[in-house]
Formats: sequence, structure tokens, C-alpha cells
Amino acid sequence: GAAVDSPPAGIDIRAASIAPDLSISLQPAQNVPTELADWASEDEAFFWVSLHDAVPDPPGIYMNWLFVLDIDGNTETGRPVGSRRINPDIGDEVAIGISYNTDTEAFEPYSLVWGDGQWADGPEVRYTFAESRTVVGLALSLEGLEEALSQASGVAPSPETMKGRAAAESYVGEQRVIDFYPNLPE
Repeated sequence: GAAVDSPPAGIDIRAASIAPDLSISLQPAQNVPTELADWASEDEAFFWVSLHDAVPDPPGIYMNWLFVLDIDGNTETGRPVGSRRINPDIGDEVAIGISYNTDTEAFEPYSLVWGDGQWADGPEVRYTFAESRTVVGLALSLEGLEEALSQASGVAPSPETMKGRAAAESYVGEQRVIDFYPNLPE
């Protein structure tokens, strides 16, 4: 919860495919960065995050950009309240992201769905960095996501009540640094 004097480049979020009220569309049509305008297909869930500073190439340190979704708008489903670091105020059934692994020196995309008290692998995630390296795009099969949710928890996406939050995380020395978009509640 404390401010960081010098966060790593590529962590400070400018905007994301999540509205200020936490509402989310699995296929955003408005405010998509021009670099990603034609990147995702109609049969994919699509997420993007725009950063103030470019992601270093290579980052050289652990970095993670993720979206955590309350897919049905019910805070009682998904991960238990109290264990939700990114969404302490809403549900937590899906995590989609990409992290940089310093051991392999590679980016590793992932999707996870919550069910039976644990995270399970979701569908494969495609990713891209815009040429400016200030925009990160993630896409995965809508059908695959719905199937993974059905198998893991029986929860189905509810476009009218779906909410979510984006986050970017890294470390400054031993201190974990996380930027949330929209911000966490006070």
C-alpha cells in the first residue's frame, strides 16, 4: 500500500480494457489502442493494457501484467474472500496474463480458472507488445474460456455483471510493486 519512489519501467498503467466502474467486455470495441485495432479475432476474448513507460526489451527482472475477472458478478463464487490480492472487493474466477521469467529469459502467457478450491489451467493465451512497447495485448479462445469455466466451477460468463481489474507487478529489490487499474478501494 505504500508509494514507490522509482517503480520499474513498464509497470505504471495508463489505461486498460476495463472501465473505471470495473465493468469489462470480453471483446472490447471502444478505446482500443490503434496498435491493437485489428489484432484479435471475433472468436477471442481480448484484453489490453497501456503503460506510461515502455517495457524494457528484455525486462531483466520479473514482471507480470494480468487481468483478474469476476466472471459472473457474484462475490461468493470463485476464490475465497481474503485471498484475493487483485480483486479484494469483487469476485475472482479467472486470471489471464503474461509474465517475464528471469530464469528462462522468456515471456510466459497464462490463463487460470478457479474451481474446487484451486487454480486450473485455462485455454492458451496469445500475446503481443506494440512496437512502442507501451501496449500489451492478450487474447484467448472465448469458447475455450467458457469450456474451462464450465469444467472447473460451472460458472458461466455474465456480460451484464462481469467485472475485473488489471494489474502490473514487479520488484524493486525485495519489495513487490503492484499497480492496479482501476485502483483498489480505499
